Amino acid sequence: MTRKIALLLVLAMIVALFAGCNNAPAGNTGAPAQQEQTDSTPPSNSNTGSGSSGSSSSGSSNTGSSSGSNGSGSSSSGSAGTDNGNAGSESSTEPVEEPSPYKFAKGKFATDERGISTQPYTYEMPLTTTDEIFTMWTTIYTPQYIPEEGYGSLPLPTYDRELTGVNVEYEIIETSNRQSNFSVLRAADDFRDIMTNGAVYYGGVDTDILTEGYFVNLYDYRDYLPNYMYLVKYFDPTDVDTYDKVFLSEDQVASMWVLYANPVINGSHIVRKDWVDAAGINLDDIVTFDDLVELCKLMRTEHPECQYPFMLINTLEQKPVYDFSPAFGTLAYVSASALCPNFLVDGKVTFANMNETDRNLVRALNGVFAEDLITPNWMGWGFGNDYAPMAHSGELFYWFASCADIVTSKYANVDPDCEWVPINNPLEYKDQVLHVASDRTRLLTSCCFNISSKCENVELVSTWCDWFFSVEGGDLWSYGLEGHTWEYDDNGNRIATELVTNNPDGMSVTWALSLYAGYVGAVALNFYNKRNFMDPKDGAAAWNVAEYIYTFNDQHYDKAGHFPTGARLSESETAAVNDVSGDVMTFMAETYLAFISGEKNVETEWDAYVSELRSLGMDTIIDCYQAAYDRYLAANG
Repeated sequence: MTRKIALLLVLAMIVALFAGCNNAPAGNTGAPAQQEQTDSTPPSNSNTGSGSSGSSSSGSSNTGSSSGSNGSGSSSSGSAGTDNGNAGSESSTEPVEEPSPYKFAKGKFATDERGISTQPYTYEMPLTTTDEIFTMWTTIYTPQYIPEEGYGSLPLPTYDRELTGVNVEYEIIETSNRQSNFSVLRAADDFRDIMTNGAVYYGGVDTDILTEGYFVNLYDYRDYLPNYMYLVKYFDPTDVDTYDKVFLSEDQVASMWVLYANPVINGSHIVRKDWVDAAGINLDDIVTFDDLVELCKLMRTEHPECQYPFMLINTLEQKPVYDFSPAFGTLAYVSASALCPNFLVDGKVTFANMNETDRNLVRALNGVFAEDLITPNWMGWGFGNDYAPMAHSGELFYWFASCADIVTSKYANVDPDCEWVPINNPLEYKDQVLHVASDRTRLLTSCCFNISSKCENVELVSTWCDWFFSVEGGDLWSYGLEGHTWEYDDNGNRIATELVTNNPDGMSVTWALSLYAGYVGAVALNFYNKRNFMDPKDGAAAWNVAEYIYTFNDQHYDKAGHFPTGARLSESETAAVNDVSGDVMTFMAETYLAFISGEKNVETEWDAYVSELRSLGMDTIIDCYQAAYDRYLAANG
């Protein structure tokens, strides 16, 4: 009996000894440090704060369950006789790590040494399971067709909300009121979470939008913008302009600019091919500007209803497309509200509408006007669409239209045999190499997203915006929902539905897609502009037209006169330009067109016109841009 008691006492002492080993003393340095938790790292269940060998864990990570519970959810009390039979074991006292409600990209993609994504990223949905609500300040060009419940009730934003879990309230502002409304919000320091086109309306030096504190520096959130950063930096490493526009410096990004997935020059001057064919003329033989003028004369002779065959608008060219002016070594654009284009000539900055090359263009256009080939009403018309009635009635031969309209306009023409086709941009002489011309760009510099510094969850908002730049998000917000705005034809091609091609409200294909499939820069960022060519009858033909147009540029344009996007004005230079640009633009708009109409004599009054431009401050503007260009060259070689 005594021996049994002694044995029991020894066993009790052994049990007590092992039980004591499970309780590590405070400040124990022998245990490994707890792994740092991030939103991209799953919670650790390694119980590194304990030296227990009596844990019931099998060695696998049991995210979301109590350590030492065998996955049952019950915790061990550490006393003999517990349910798991491990006498003397004790469960961890660490708090349970809850699963993150966010599916951020941070830490899940390859980066360069600056932390910029080198590859596209595919998001796991939903992006969040929280009930946070964010606001977006934006516009829609057809607000009259938005339902009473608001833009967010339309099928596409509804689907996106259900898919991503991100709740967005869209504040739609009348387009004509956006600048004034933006100024009011700025004065009240009351910007919404997302301000579309914030950088466009902000004004001043590009970096002001960050340094004045209204908007966040997106570079600081590059961990949440893998797709946007990849598209800007690595999708096309030769595309310096896109990078320079986005990166204000090595570590400053203010805006998410709209990027075209399929960059094209979406418009051109066109002519009536059916008339040209009937005259036995090959359009490939129309090479120079003089050839074009002679062709217009012939068409008027053979088609008396075409009294004014040559289209001209009051801005001259339809910016950013320049068709006839590059032949003269310039980019003709006249406006009282915007500076004329600048470009380089032998490494020196100049501006259009004031050089000998511009004088030669004016001489040529004045000659066309003197031949009565241009309607007397041309100064009142600012877009190619203003000429549509003349084009459809057979009163016009040389017309500017979008690629889609080039094909579909035949249906509106009084002549059932009408056929419009693009014509090569005229040259001054055969085999001329153009140093300035239309630039085919991936970047839409008039549309962007900016995130307010007042946003309470920049990480989630950045992630949602980056979703637009993913392959899946860009496709969704460009084409819309299958069965709603598009469907597949028998050949597997994506075509627009009746809602788009025969809209019950009478909207055109372009406007219907803008409302139902995401308006570019308003709620669409990575824009698949091939969507505008989904018309079942003529979409493919229109896309071929677009490709034909920029093929001409590729063959004749060397970009020697291109002014780099990254050549930015300083704060003092911006102020100097702003001080004088208003008077310069007004005088130029009031005077330049008069040389074309003949109200002013290009031979006797041109020099005085240029002298007045210089006295109003054009030389100051040129000097400021030259300084910016010189700095750019010094920094980039």
